[in-house]
Amino acid sequence: MKILCQALVSIGFLALTACSTGHCRRDGTKVNIKEDVKPPSGYQREHLGSVLIAKSDGSLQCGMKRGLSIQEMTHELEGIEVFSSHKAHDGLMRLQTCGAETGMLNVFEIQAQDLSRAQKLGFSVYENH
Repeated sequence: MKILCQALVSIGFLALTACSTGHCRRDGTKVNIKEDVKPPSGYQREHLGSVLIAKSDGSLQCGMKRGLSIQEMTHELEGIEVFSSHKAHDGLMRLQTCGAETGMLNVFEIQAQDLSRAQKLGFSVYENH
């Protein structure tokens, strides 16, 4: 019985520590969470009827795939005026597994009248989590 308990404790210990041998970003890549595009002077959000939209940046854990920067993804919104932008996490829990999605989003503030165009490009309305 004592051997069985020791075996179970050892297996449990290995299961909890097996994936924690290093940080996912081993290459030293830093994620800049605040990449803002400054709004024009005299900007008043309530008069514009703006909406926040978001799209996954496509990044994968352990640096297996770098996500699109805000500047790169802004090109997808060609013809749509962007008032502000930032990086955010989708707020969902994920397994810490190399190759799994990170949950990082690129969030953009646009005019509400441009929402349907943005949705056709794969963006969705961003709800603050």
